[in-house]
Amino acid sequence: MRKIILAILTTLSVVATPTVAIAENTLIYEEIQYAGITKILKTSDFINEIEEVKEEYQVESRKVTEREYELLARVCMSECGGKYGEPLQGKIAVVETILNRVDMGWGTIEEVVTEPYQYSMADNGEPDESVYEAVDIALIGKGMFPDNMVYFRTEHFHGFGQPFMQIGNHYFSLEVE
Repeated sequence: MRKIILAILTTLSVVATPTVAIAENTLIYEEIQYAGITKILKTSDFINEIEEVKEEYQVESRKVTEREYELLARVCMSECGGKYGEPLQGKIAVVETILNRVDMGWGTIEEVVTEPYQYSMADNGEPDESVYEAVDIALIGKGMFPDNMVYFRTEHFHGFGQPFMQIGNHYFSLEVE
């Protein structure tokens, strides 16, 4: 599994198609598929694997201000919900769409998330631990998804961009040149 996670952290072309999380007692399990390999993991195992890779290969987190960090968490909470919302990978993917837009020159984190009709900033309550974990992983795991994955919506793919993948209830698309 470590090699798979490392590939996710270091390559841009890994195909990841996690499905909706399944609750069994109080543990959350997710079916995660990377490059044709399917694993059933507890969400905590996925986080532990990423933390081990981060420590072993000394992966640095992306630097953001405290305000930017909170904006990422609030958007993630609004778009994905807390621990009973979208699966962890879906939360990470939403945060990465923001980071990808920043990297493509669409503006700062604040400009990207406050652009009209782009991201929800609804007050769905305070972000919980699952949301902060997703933001942390997105900040250390940049590259888990393609750099041009900048669009998502619920129910179906956008009519623009290249459809890429579905995670939970979100459909993600790539910017095409």
